[in-house]
Amino acid sequence: MTFNEWKNSIIGNPLLVLPSSIKDKKGQCFDVAVSWTDNLGIPHFTGNPSPFPYSLAYEIYTFYGSWQTQYFDRIANGLFNAPKEGDIVILRPNHVVVATGNNTFWTFEALSQNYGSQPNIVTIMNFPYNYGLSNAIYGWLRPKVFSQSSNADQYVNAAKDAIISARNNVNTGSQVGDIEFKTKMSLVKQKSQEIISLIDNAK
Repeated sequence: MTFNEWKNSIIGNPLLVLPSSIKDKKGQCFDVAVSWTDNLGIPHFTGNPSPFPYSLAYEIYTFYGSWQTQYFDRIANGLFNAPKEGDIVILRPNHVVVATGNNTFWTFEALSQNYGSQPNIVTIMNFPYNYGLSNAIYGWLRPKVFSQSSNADQYVNAAKDAIISARNNVNTGSQVGDIEFKTKMSLVKQKSQEIISLIDNAK
């Protein structure tokens, strides 16, 4: 599922993913993070029901180890950082949420469960944030599959731009010259359009 599809499938409902949550019939904040990583296909740590071999939410960030480096980039809360869509954000003293990417200078929006007086269902909440000036956030983990997808999109878009630029040059060149030249350039234009369509479908 895409991020929005996943978000829409869980919002407004109790989310029970971990065995302890299912047993107690009470969703925890950890369930939201694990539901998201399961959706991305990130494997569980051996013998553990999640990619995080820890019992407390804040340990996702503070005990980040070599196994997690295969699947996540750890990003510190700082003046030039902001949580992006799909980032797993760890708040002090012991809470974890999944960011939606809708931020302001003062707050960031995230999917949360079992926080303070929050009902025991998944809701969208705004949390205090001001680009590193607050110590309310440890930082966040960015799934590498998510980052790689973003990088791939950049390369795909760059390829599309190059094709479009070449085609525009053909448009200019085809205004002059003989019939054979125009015929060949017309074929180039057709093939470039087919390539663009293939790239769009691949994304």
